[in-house]
Amino acid sequence: MIRYWTLFLLLFASTISGAAFGQAPTSSQALHWQQIAPSTDMKSFRSSVESVGGKILSLTPEYKVLVSLPTTLPSTHRFAGTSTAPTRATFVEAVSTGQDAAADAKHGLGAKDPTNAEQLEILKSSNAKTPDSVEPNALSVARATLQKATSTADTTTKATTSNDTLATSADNSLSTYFPPIGSQGDQGSCTCWASCYYYNTYTQAKDENLTASGGDESVICSPAFMYPVVNLVAESGGSTSAVVC
Repeated sequence: MIRYWTLFLLLFASTISGAAFGQAPTSSQALHWQQIAPSTDMKSFRSSVESVGGKILSLTPEYKVLVSLPTTLPSTHRFAGTSTAPTRATFVEAVSTGQDAAADAKHGLGAKDPTNAEQLEILKSSNAKTPDSVEPNALSVARATLQKATSTADTTTKATTSNDTLATSADNSLSTYFPPIGSQGDQGSCTCWASCYYYNTYTQAKDENLTASGGDESVICSPAFMYPVVNLVAESGGSTSAVVC
């Protein structure tokens, strides 16, 4: 369970950290997707984007790069290491809870510590120990290279790398595996939204190569299902650890 809890924290941190490697596009620029390969020379690709006045904003786990490009750039333009031209980016709007506007605008607060019984179950299911270090994978190195980031080890999280190279931000919510950003409204189901709706949907969709970003409910895990399970049908919030466990 600890392994999944660690992954959840990394995913959640990536989600709230923001997408920007560069700044948001101006009126003379537009957002585009550019598909690259894990084997792409990231430095050459980054240089070719910057040479036309473009900015790299984010890299998804599917190796789709969100770039801000001048609107005057020909639609057939190819960047170094790519086999296709970039395409205009479109995004799904945030989903609503289905409540009235007043309730939807409120923010429920439901995160709480696990009960003694939940803590016991968490301990029983734990069969791994917390790692002392996390080595960067290929995606992490690619993100850092596109961002031109070189940072020292993070002593707060005890994360270390062999080459001291880490991206300072990432945004997995841009992935096709990630569901549309939603709202819990005034319900105290935040832990179920984070653990079930976002984390579980993302990891399962990624494992099975499913598209969740379009809002297809058949591939999205429901926080409305999990919430009454963890709080025994009472409006009393829930523990993230218990939900993940």
